[in-house]
Amino acid sequence: MSHLQDVVAGVAEALSTGTFVMPVTAERVFDPQVDLPELPTGQARLTVIGKSETTQRIDRGATLLDRFTVDVGVRGIPTDQTKESLDPFSTLVDQVRDYFWVNLWPDAEVDIDTAEVTVPWSVRHLNEQNVFLSVVSFTFVRTRDVPERS
Repeated sequence: MSHLQDVVAGVAEALSTGTFVMPVTAERVFDPQVDLPELPTGQARLTVIGKSETTQRIDRGATLLDRFTVDVGVRGIPTDQTKESLDPFSTLVDQVRDYFWVNLWPDAEVDIDTAEVTVPWSVRHLNEQNVFLSVVSFTFVRTRDVPERS
């Protein structure tokens, strides 16, 4: 993994193989707008999008710290707006947030640094579109040597 889109692709692939409270489809996207009518009720779509990539020197020597921030949108169509219908989506958000803390990510060159639920659920999406929407933001880090100057 060398840059943000590699990390995003790895996150989408890892989440696609995960076991969650409901069936999920995870995909890497550049535009988070998705059309959900084809998604069966009670299933979720995870849209994985790169948010930012930063690099900073972490000491006076030759070490850099790269930070990759990735947003995962959790979306689905509940059967209705009762607690019984919405609770599994809320549980899914918690499972996605915790996924990289409890599952090994083989061959990854990055480590999880933070996981934050930035949008627990969107009331507007529930009321206007009957769509559950939540966002989980991950920050992954890696260290590397400063490239040689030419």
